Amino acid sequence: AVLLARHGELLQVALQAPRQSVEPAKRSFRLEQSGQQAHVWLPDAPVERMPLLLVLHGSRPMDWDFLSFTERFERDARQHRVAIVVPESRGPTWDYLLTGQRQDMDFIEFAINEVRRRVPIDGRRIAVMGMSDGGSIGLSVALRNPSLFRTALVQAVGFYVDTRSDQQEQPQIFLEYGAKDRLFTPEGVAKPLVSRLRAAGYSVEFSMVPEAGHMVREEFFAVALDFWLSEGKPRSAETATAPGYLRH
Repeated sequence: AVLLARHGELLQVALQAPRQSVEPAKRSFRLEQSGQQAHVWLPDAPVERMPLLLVLHGSRPMDWDFLSFTERFERDARQHRVAIVVPESRGPTWDYLLTGQRQDMDFIEFAINEVRRRVPIDGRRIAVMGMSDGGSIGLSVALRNPSLFRTALVQAVGFYVDTRSDQQEQPQIFLEYGAKDRLFTPEGVAKPLVSRLRAAGYSVEFSMVPEAGHMVREEFFAVALDFWLSEGKPRSAETATAPGYLRH
């Protein structure tokens, strides 16, 4: 109970009352605090009360090109007319995993609140997306804060922590793995993790991609976003039958 309470504190995201900025937000901008940065992408013509997507990267080299990683989400923001915020961890991965701290989570909390201050966000349509380490954190954060993150779109999740004692609110979960993932194998990680979620009462949209490995595939983003924005159901037959979209 003590350990779960501690994990709950580490994974909690607190919202501040949105206080709208007097200046209109640019189509993209960068947030900085205490040496950390996040990129924010918006549609060409921001709409009133936009959905918001938080994207959490996986483990990465310290000399990676963060801007190049985030730029691919510019297209998604335009196409799906959503706001997308992509924060960067302090170290090679999120400090929750490395040291059991929450400096990264504090920055994520700051970034979400700052976007909500500058941009009109629909509080009922906020989702978290994560890949690998980011998927593990993203799923755990969504389970901890289901009234904030209504949907978790995650890929190659290694583990999750469920700190809630009640089941009154549940996020929608979209979960994808590669059948050729040697790090988080289907039998050793993927299927047991999905079974554990379902046994706990969660509804999980689970896809195992036959030819994929551990790295996220480009098609994941389109299918996952479609699942979120259609509230759990693919919005088109093309999405539902996209290559690798094998439901379990």
